[in-house]
Amino acid sequence: MTYPRSARYTIRYRCEGSRGQIALIVEDGAGMAYLFGDGQLQGRFRGDDACAFLARKLAGSGAWTPVPRVTPYTLSGLRQLTEVAPLVAQECGPPERVRVADRTGTARNGMIGP
Repeated sequence: MTYPRSARYTIRYRCEGSRGQIALIVEDGAGMAYLFGDGQLQGRFRGDDACAFLARKLAGSGAWTPVPRVTPYTLSGLRQLTEVAPLVAQECGPPERVRVADRTGTARNGMIGP
């Protein structure tokens, strides 16, 4: 499925995975809901409260946090928002040598990126 490059998507829900990856539920100007993850729109859902419906259906995969309606983003903008610092990973060396801090500030070995 192809999507117009000029289309804009409003973020409605956000979910952060255990490794820092971010998935979004977004809405286009026509009210269609999409899952956005791994830099791509996935699926298309329509109907009243399609974003809330999708968030409920995906609740088993993580906690989906509602996001206040703000200015919509292009696909490129969504990719930039959800990107997990690939340049930092390249500068720090191979992933097995990277030390990152978890949310408590404790350093641990791990990978940066998906």
